[in-house]
Amino acid sequence: MASVIPFISLRPASELAAEYAALPYDVFSRDEAAAEIAAHPLSFLRIDSTAALFPAEHDEYDPRVYAYARELLEADERNSVLISESDGKPHYYLYRLRRGQHEQTGVVACVSVEDYHHDVIKCHENTRTRKRKDRVEHIAALEAHTGPVLIAYRPHKAIDAAVAAAVGGGAVVGAAVATPLYDFVAPDGVQHSIWRIDDEATAAMLQQAFSEIDALYIADGHHRAAAAALIGDRRHEAQKPSADQRGGGSSPRPGDNTTRCLGDNTTHCPGDNTTPCPDDNATPRPGDNATPCPDDNATPRPGDNATPYPDDPASNFDDPSAHFLAVLFPADQLTILDYNRVVTDLNGYTPEEFLRRVGAIFELSDLPIGQEPYRPEQRGAIGMYTQGTWYRLTIPECLRSDDPVAGLDVSVLQDHLLAPMLNIDDPRRSSRIAFVGGARGLKELERRADASQGVAFALYPCSLGELFSVADKGKLMPPKSTWFEPKPRSGLFIHKI
Repeated sequence: MASVIPFISLRPASELAAEYAALPYDVFSRDEAAAEIAAHPLSFLRIDSTAALFPAEHDEYDPRVYAYARELLEADERNSVLISESDGKPHYYLYRLRRGQHEQTGVVACVSVEDYHHDVIKCHENTRTRKRKDRVEHIAALEAHTGPVLIAYRPHKAIDAAVAAAVGGGAVVGAAVATPLYDFVAPDGVQHSIWRIDDEATAAMLQQAFSEIDALYIADGHHRAAAAALIGDRRHEAQKPSADQRGGGSSPRPGDNTTRCLGDNTTHCPGDNTTPCPDDNATPRPGDNATPCPDDNATPRPGDNATPYPDDPASNFDDPSAHFLAVLFPADQLTILDYNRVVTDLNGYTPEEFLRRVGAIFELSDLPIGQEPYRPEQRGAIGMYTQGTWYRLTIPECLRSDDPVAGLDVSVLQDHLLAPMLNIDDPRRSSRIAFVGGARGLKELERRADASQGVAFALYPCSLGELFSVADKGKLMPPKSTWFEPKPRSGLFIHKI
């Protein structure tokens, strides 16, 4: 059963919220983040993506980058840009996003690291080693969770009723929440409205209702969740009594030597507390004391996915890091957009050879020059753009599968074209592939493919049903398979640990 609890939040002063709130760090390139911060100097992005404040040649994983992010956060606290709730109590918050006719309302709360380890909180995507390491260092330096993990849950009548009544100003067990803490329209046209739940009976009802849910699903924020869990594990290990204090040696805990959502053949750096993992085949920077991450077949870090010792006083671990920041939405309110791919080259093929090879695998139809970009209209169709022309790829019956992962369009593309033809064996690590969220539009695919003389692929969006099916079976989609819109903003809630 899910543990979803209220938390003590640090948040921007109401009059500053619109300027302070920022899209998640991972939707920006470093140059884009620098431009965004220049246009909006108060933006939380300067804390979430601090490397953008350094010269372009400066290593974005330098520990000084994370130290400076902490300095900026502390300065915002000192200058009352960020404030604490006057009552000093933990609260739930309601977060409504509205754009056009679309509306979704979620509960901002903290969820349990232990639930993450025990598959109550389910993953559906691999994570990328360096991005995960970046968020570990960020959380460790700031001692705070700053961007909520987006979580979906199957609709629950009691939660839906409480949220709807509270947002609407109606009574929920005698409670009424009518005036939002924040209510602003962001530059992308999304209206962000946030309410605080002050009534204890309503809060208790929400906590009880969530405890009746047996599965939560990470929709967006796998790297943030994995990093938060690692930090929680560190704190837990540090507070546990030694083997001598427990009365002698101990047997391995159930779940030791197991990792979740980290990707095949991927391990944590032995130097987790020091420096980021170098990229594949990279030479460690001068002064690095950490051992680089092995590429393959390494032993997972002991303690991952671990069950607490039944007789261990630290089993009642109540450190703030035992929970991490999330915003939870009912699945029927969420929208998944396409998540597309651009490869920077044709792997040595001439355009004619490349098309001939693709046509031997997929049913290939070229589209008239000058036609609008091709957006797949159903599952089983993929758009491909190269050398100024769009093509429709249809997945033949022989490549279709009933397996929840192998049958995904993104998996078919990866397994039968990107890997064997373009040599993108591991999209988590390859520098030759870029992922472009559907919100950027298909013209962005054209621009990138034209700039590199490469190839772009437009995919039909995965459904939430597919996401749930993959997660329920304990499997993982290829990285960057889902793009959710609209996105909650970072910086509106900060959970200090």
